[in-house]
Amino acid sequence: MRENLSLLLAPLTFPYYLGYLAHRRLTAPRKFDCPVVSVGNITWGGSGKTPTVIKLAEDFLAAGRKVAVLSRGYAGKSSSGSSPLCVSDGNSIKASPEEAGDEPYLMAEKIGKAVILAGKNRAASAAAAIKDYGADVLILDDGFQRWDMARDLDIVCVDARNPFGNGLLIPAGILREPLSALGRAGLVALTNIDQISAEEADTLKKIISQRTSAPVVTARHAPSGTKNVFTGEMRDIAAAREVVGFSGIGNNQGFKKTLAAMAGGLKRFYPFADHRWYCEKDIFKMLGENPSAIFVTTLKDAVRFATFRSLPREKFFYADVNFEIVEGENAWREKLKPLF
Repeated sequence: MRENLSLLLAPLTFPYYLGYLAHRRLTAPRKFDCPVVSVGNITWGGSGKTPTVIKLAEDFLAAGRKVAVLSRGYAGKSSSGSSPLCVSDGNSIKASPEEAGDEPYLMAEKIGKAVILAGKNRAASAAAAIKDYGADVLILDDGFQRWDMARDLDIVCVDARNPFGNGLLIPAGILREPLSALGRAGLVALTNIDQISAEEADTLKKIISQRTSAPVVTARHAPSGTKNVFTGEMRDIAAAREVVGFSGIGNNQGFKKTLAAMAGGLKRFYPFADHRWYCEKDIFKMLGENPSAIFVTTLKDAVRFATFRSLPREKFFYADVNFEIVEGENAWREKLKPLF
């Protein structure tokens, strides 16, 4: 069924690519008086960009830099406005999840000392970050296809579990650009490396190295525990009798696999659409079907229902994960060193 749909949509990849080329050639990149690093990908959907942005911001903050993260604010109210929304000024959170979008709000929660701005005009966000907040390093979230801003480094995330889909461009496949676009990368982060075999990893590295001279670092999203959505208290879910998982992210199956390993098994898992804004009906339906269970989701999902006051607070947790480099720490450091 999916293969037939790809064949039907294949002719549409040509106008998509023409539009992509036209936009690229007609857009002049603007330069800023501070280092600009983008974290992006060449596919549609999740590839581990957000944990990579968080890791990058933490490294710059540790070096004493004033960091601003510039996000599109997908699915938030900021995504439709022309002026940037301040999600965090580096001291406190200034916007709600609904206003900011789930990813900018998540980053504000995780990297409290970074300025987080959300808005569709990333160049305007960059100018505001420098002028109004004194930023001296800009991180462009999902910025690999942004042609309006010059960058000092492009980090491209590739999900090892499903790196390039069927190899076709949108809408027939998941590629936003041809594989040759990897040649623009300054660094490739091969994420979720722990979820494929060593042989698969070697093959994937060879495919990437044929298209770019950029160093490749491998990484995993290392779980650091589970926390209560409402109180932040830690909980060992391995001791729970019944664990139910749910998520609405780019790769629900990947989270399901990680969660099953943390919990020692799952009673049930509910996949939702990426960036889904939950309603109380969604949550109470799961509660009704699993009255004795505790529920574990991602932090990105948790911010979308943490304001629901009628939920039993003792039942909802999120898995806290960190970007952890498996191989290539030196390459990562060498690429960042000139920007510190």
